[in-house]
Amino acid sequence: MRDVVLTIFYMNRKNIIKVNYFDICDFCEKSDDEHSIIRVNFDKVKKYSSLIPWRFEKSNDFVEDVDKLRCILSGILIYKSFGVEEKNILYNKYNKPYFDNPEWNFSISHSGDYVVFVRDKQKIGIDIEKICDENMDILDYSFNEAEKEFIAGDITKLTKLWTIKESIFKASGTEEPIEFRDIDVGNSLNNMKERLFGEEYNIINKKIDNYYISIASIKEYDRMSFMKEVL
Repeated sequence: MRDVVLTIFYMNRKNIIKVNYFDICDFCEKSDDEHSIIRVNFDKVKKYSSLIPWRFEKSNDFVEDVDKLRCILSGILIYKSFGVEEKNILYNKYNKPYFDNPEWNFSISHSGDYVVFVRDKQKIGIDIEKICDENMDILDYSFNEAEKEFIAGDITKLTKLWTIKESIFKASGTEEPIEFRDIDVGNSLNNMKERLFGEEYNIINKKIDNYYISIASIKEYDRMSFMKEVL
């Protein structure tokens, strides 16, 4: 992603969904090969400890510093967008955050170097996944036979379909038990629309560097624009 996609606008398109994001690398010191994090610098986020103390407390549930950081940055994205305290946010049994009697819907996802956030007046979900061979482990229990045939061992295709499934699941906000293989995303490869529990979701996705990002929404959007957050 990096600064190349700070903002992507298509002037002839009016329906653009904004994606706010943090780059984990802005808060970390990485090894020479950039594949591992040596140290996480929490100094930049300390000023938010009094504004979203619940999020800082929640971060202590994690062992690794980078996971603590992702948790804190997620809370900062919520705070910067709504200016609300964490205590006003509820979580369903699948740990999806939401507002009670909401005016807004929102969704957060993180993977690798990025934490991403979207909001909308209607149902919306976002998922980002780094394209890596380890993702192939989910093939058998997350995809139906037609999807497996489409993937055909291609990790990029698998990651694309997985983010679509995740974004739909998040957008639905469901607490109903469901197998991910039952979220059939075959149609979204053609018309970019899917149904789940009687509701139709519009799908947009984009491959950026070594990541796939998908958004599922009730409202129909043409493109994503990306806004990098700095502290």
